[in-house]
Amino acid sequence: MMNSIEDILRIERARHNMSIEEMCEKAEIPRQTYYSMRNTGFKSLRACDLVSLANVFQCSTDYLLGRTNSIE
Repeated sequence: MMNSIEDILRIERARHNMSIEEMCEKAEIPRQTYYSMRNTGFKSLRACDLVSLANVFQCSTDYLLGRTNSIE
């Protein structure tokens, strides 16, 4: 079963001991934007925000999207 981006972000935040606020700050995504994306099931996730999140966690965008189990 594929994990949702929300699940994967939760896992990665825990792995990096990072709060949502810290993640948003590092990814340069306003918290309100993140919460809006989360409330819509990340349907409004922009490519640039996805890349920023992947950079924060040093993983691939495919991993964040649940398309692969590998972090690389």
